[in-house]
Amino acid sequence: AGAARVGLKAVFDHPEWTYQSDHYVFFSEKIPFLYFGVEDHPDYHRPTDTPEKTNQDQMERVSRLMLVVVQNLADAPRRPAWREGGVEAADKPRE
Repeated sequence: AGAARVGLKAVFDHPEWTYQSDHYVFFSEKIPFLYFGVEDHPDYHRPTDTPEKTNQDQMERVSRLMLVVVQNLADAPRRPAWREGGVEAADKPRE
């Protein structure tokens, strides 16, 4: 619902992303986490990966989504809880 509010579509199409990113340590300690990413481009994570190659509009929308999520978390009556099996479900590609 939050993604649609800022003009984004949430997709889960990067298998095993949990094990390949900086938030893995949270996963390994069973600390709830969210991963926000943007589309890759051919130069992603290469020396030629420069700011002008990023999708600035998409980055702005993702930033607005992060704000909505943080506001919702701040207003929530309690902190998020760890869900066993949650990562495995999220790692499965879906439409």
